[in-house]
This record gives sequence, structure tokens and C-alpha cells, in this order.
Amino acid sequence: MKIVAIIEARMNSSRLPGKHMLSVLDRPIITYLFERLKKSVLIDDIVLATTTNIKDDVLVDLASRNDIHVFRGSEDDVLGRVYAAAKKSGADTIVEISGDCPLIDWEIMDQTISLYEINNCDFVTNATIGSFPGGMDISVFSFESLESSHLNGLTEYNREHVATYMVDNPDKFTRLNLPAPPELNRPDIEFIMDEHKDYLFLKEIIELTYKKPFPPKCFDLIKAYDQQKGVQLINSSVARNNITSKHVI
Repeated sequence: MKIVAIIEARMNSSRLPGKHMLSVLDRPIITYLFERLKKSVLIDDIVLATTTNIKDDVLVDLASRNDIHVFRGSEDDVLGRVYAAAKKSGADTIVEISGDCPLIDWEIMDQTISLYEINNCDFVTNATIGSFPGGMDISVFSFESLESSHLNGLTEYNREHVATYMVDNPDKFTRLNLPAPPELNRPDIEFIMDEHKDYLFLKEIIELTYKKPFPPKCFDLIKAYDQQKGVQLINSSVARNNITSKHVI
């Protein structure tokens, strides 16, 4: 069974254009995501699913230089793009990752994958209300579930948000949720990049935590957040539109 992490990212964001190439410690912020995904012990391949827009050429070049495979597809039909990327890569299992989450914890990701494998279900996520911090969102599903979503999830809402057809049709998909342990149960924190304030916040967090020989885990990020009171205020006013968190799975 081939497990493929598919990153959804494009440069033409309406809220923060070009955000994935913004620099932190002299490197594009999305490279932190590349680095962290590579630490997984369960993923077989990583694919950047970006668009055919010429603005995304810079992402394609960066991914290639970081040994990340690339698929280019529709700018608006994200579901179709991810489905085509999964099909081309020969994925049996897809790990959906947003490029807006550069500080994904690889151990949480492997736990989510393990829960999916052990229970032989269609769809597992850790992105529910009252759980992990924002920006740690991971969804794992079968290629068959993705294909069903692609063929049947025909609304604009479904095409824009890959997992929503699975979330909205519990009678069609067997699903499980990975809850956060007490020390990581911090839904009040948003390690996600929607707006410029988020970039400033993540920049501070990265500069505080990337001082050790090993990349910081989710617990380390939370600890830095709690210790630096000024950091907490940087992106606290950003309005969120987290689709998955509106559903309790």
C-alpha cells in the first residue's frame, strides 16, 4: 500500500498572495513543511499539488530543489487537482496536507496514519473542535474515498475543500477521529498562515524554536507560545474560516 502526502499550495492566495515563499531564517517558509514531512516514517512519497498558473512556477522550482514531486492542475478545483495528483502518483492512501500549515508535527501525522491503517476505515482526521492547535490538521483517506468524492462531490464547496464530501456523508464513509492528548489539546492556538499577521506570528515561533539540532515538535511550539506573552497577541485578531473544524467527526 503506497502512502502519499499531498500538499495543496498555490501562490495566488486572495488573503496573502505569495505566502509560501515568504522568508523565515533566510529560507521560504514552505520548506519547513517539506522538511517536517520528510521525517515521517510511514509516508512513501510527497507530492506538491499546485496549479498551472505561471505564478506557481516558483513553487515548482523550489519543490524540485527539495526533492518533492510536483503535480500541476486546476487552480479552482482543488478536489480535482488532488485526485489527479493521487492517481498519477499511484497512491493507495492519501495524507492531505495544506501548505498553510508549515509546522505540521510528523509524529502526529504518523499517529493519524497508524489509526487509519489499524482500523481499516475510509477516512481519519485529527481536525475537530476542541483538539490539536490549528495548523496541525491532518486527514488520511483511501484513494477509493477520494475518487468517490471527486465523482460525487460536485458543489463549489466540495471542489474547493477536498474532504468535505466525506465529512458531510457519514453514511457512505467509515470515519474515525484522532483526539489530542491533554498536553496538545490547544485549539486556542493557530499555527496556520492565512494573513500577514499569521506570517509574523509563525516567524516569531520559528525563530524561538529552531535553535536545537532537531526540529521542534508540537509540544515545543506550544511551550514557546505560552512562554512568550507578546507572541500570543500577534495573530489573535485574525478571523478563521476552518471548514473541517465546523464538523465534529
